[in-house]
Amino acid sequence: MNRADRRKTAKTSKERIDEYNEAGRQMMMPGGDARQAQSLFRQVLSVDPGDAHANHYLGVMEMWTRNYKKAEELFTRSHNRDPHNSMVANNLGLALHEQGRLAEAMAAYEIALKSDSNNVEARVNLARGLLQTNQRDRALAEAQKAVTMKPEFGTAQFMLGTIAQEMDEIELARNALQKAVSLIPGHREANFRLCRLEFDPADPEGYLKPSATALEANADNASAALTWSELLMGAGKFTEAKEVLEKHVGTDALAVKSGILTNLANAYANLGDYDTAITWHKKAIATDINDPGNRLFYGRTLLQSGDYKAAGEQLWKARQGSPFSQDLIAMLMLAQKLAGQTDASVSDPDDLISVSALEPKEAWSSVEDLNKSLLKDLASIEKHSVHPFDKNRRHADSIWETVLGMQDVESIACLRDLIQEKIISYVTDMPDDMDNHPLYGGKKFGPGPSGSFVETVNNFEDFSYAIDQQGWFRMIYFIDVPKACDDGDKRAGWLRFGVPHFDTVNTGKPDHEVKPVAGQIVIFPAFYWHGFNAMIADEELTFLSVQVRNAVT
Repeated sequence: MNRADRRKTAKTSKERIDEYNEAGRQMMMPGGDARQAQSLFRQVLSVDPGDAHANHYLGVMEMWTRNYKKAEELFTRSHNRDPHNSMVANNLGLALHEQGRLAEAMAAYEIALKSDSNNVEARVNLARGLLQTNQRDRALAEAQKAVTMKPEFGTAQFMLGTIAQEMDEIELARNALQKAVSLIPGHREANFRLCRLEFDPADPEGYLKPSATALEANADNASAALTWSELLMGAGKFTEAKEVLEKHVGTDALAVKSGILTNLANAYANLGDYDTAITWHKKAIATDINDPGNRLFYGRTLLQSGDYKAAGEQLWKARQGSPFSQDLIAMLMLAQKLAGQTDASVSDPDDLISVSALEPKEAWSSVEDLNKSLLKDLASIEKHSVHPFDKNRRHADSIWETVLGMQDVESIACLRDLIQEKIISYVTDMPDDMDNHPLYGGKKFGPGPSGSFVETVNNFEDFSYAIDQQGWFRMIYFIDVPKACDDGDKRAGWLRFGVPHFDTVNTGKPDHEVKPVAGQIVIFPAFYWHGFNAMIADEELTFLSVQVRNAVT
């Protein structure tokens, strides 16, 4: 073959690659043939393994199935061939972000913006990463740039609202979230954030109002219906939620179809019709077998129905797709416990609850004097506010401040030193067999508190916290305890353990209860469900809650 023929063949191959890439891209559109698209892209790679377009499109399709590691590999190949392609760099950042590799993800977003400063998606993603790494001021600035560049981009408005809400910029948050909901009526988190922002404890159902207009105006939108059903179920309106969902079970929008089916199953389960619920759960799993959330909710329904063994089997399968979900693992442990399959090689959580009295030093002669000083000092801290424990308000405002970090307040500095001693002692005495625990195995724990906040509560219903993430310990220190907690029969305001934070299984009495006593410290494993019994009294219970983060080695 002469030189001219070789040039002609090369040109023909290049044209064919372009044709295959374009044909595959078209097949990725709604209603297209995704498998045929993949086949075309792979044919391209068989000729040119580094082709930027084919690798990029295949990476996008791997993102659809949550195969983020494979997506990262494909996006990296595409980026190596076309390092100035802003869209590829942004998608590489997303694949890294989904794997929890925030620093690498943000570096990729920066590359995307360097290549194209008008890439609004990359700017929004960078703002999200900055927020997650507590760089709030810069996150806010990036989000504001994004909405200025493209005000009709609902995701940018949502991110601005989220960051503003985290920074207590309430009006800015409200305006941005309202715009986000108007632009994307079915945006789940935007609707929930707006509802929480407008929530009034005196009007439990009122939290539906902020999103009702936008969602009802888009009744034919399956995504909007999905979000609306979740809001209705949050208000206990399961029949209404079921009716909304049943109108959309035939949707062709695969991105929301499994959510529609799972929520419908959850609605039936909450209405006590477990047989129908299980039927819809199975259909949801068949629709998206790669979503571990579908099996998690199926397992929860099986727990409700009393089929603990089957629940354990589904939750175990869910864990294969989401191995680091602490909530899922804890639910699996509950199923195994109720089915009589508890691992005997791990210490009973009851044996790991430590209750002890604080012993003040230096300026305070007694724990009573220390607590009086704490109450006085805390009252002067702007962030210290009343936290209504309301079972309808899972996301009530808390003082998510590092209270113990206020070293310039003498009483708090003293308390921190005393707590530090208790934590070190607790960790030192932790049984060796905790290495066998699914949440704790192979980990060693740092000796100090990582986050702390104060809550003052009264007139609250039964309340359970979700388990803490990442295998933390939790510590409760009681500062001021009302007389209402003294009744050993009613046990109002007592700490309780072993009761899930979701209303799933009626396990009867708690596994363990601790009476609040001023000056007393309670330390326990974070994987153990914990909460408070109802306390219907005007008197206030004030306590410090401390998280102890682990350091994985």
